[in-house]
Amino acid sequence: MRSGPAAGRRDAFTITVEGRGGHGARPHETVDPVVVGAQIVMAMQTLVSREVDPTVPAVVTLATFNAGNVSNVILTAL
Repeated sequence: MRSGPAAGRRDAFTITVEGRGGHGARPHETVDPVVVGAQIVMAMQTLVSREVDPTVPAVVTLATFNAGNVSNVILTAL
């Protein structure tokens, strides 16, 4: 708790990660954008804990991650 006004806000952004797609049975021939996207999510989750003064209220929430809908194909882009 702290005295004084406080407010939150929503910002939207889009990140497109491009890779080299292929079949899920041959992942060594691809550059999987899902793995890269997951690394971006993990890095962004540490922004508040490592970059913001602990006495300053801050929250980063990544609410959506779209990565296709085919189970045996490595996508070329997210």
